Amino acid sequence: FGLQECAKILTKELRQNPKGSKENPTSLKLRPLERSKRTDEISIAWLLYTIACTHEFDELPVRHNEEILNEELSKSLTWGPDTSRVLSPNGRPSYIDPEVYAQPHTKCFLLIQAHLDK
Repeated sequence: FGLQECAKILTKELRQNPKGSKENPTSLKLRPLERSKRTDEISIAWLLYTIACTHEFDELPVRHNEEILNEELSKSLTWGPDTSRVLSPNGRPSYIDPEVYAQPHTKCFLLIQAHLDK
């Protein structure tokens, strides 16, 4: 969870219980955070995207017109060319610059997804 998610949870808790408990009016009853399937998916997507963006893949060749193939491949994969699809609430990616398909890190991320999807 990021800082924004923590702030949302704390704000919600304060609204529900503004004065704390009867025994200790300054305490908050915070429940442990539950991991959802979506949280796990986001974590996996970020981990794989981070691996794909390491310098080891700087020299992965993207051949002439291969960006067109990468774009087509990304449409059939779970997360697409980056993590914007998994991070969006509606499951649709935000604007994706067409130049991203010509980058070696994008190609690596797509190949990792294709390998895991089969």
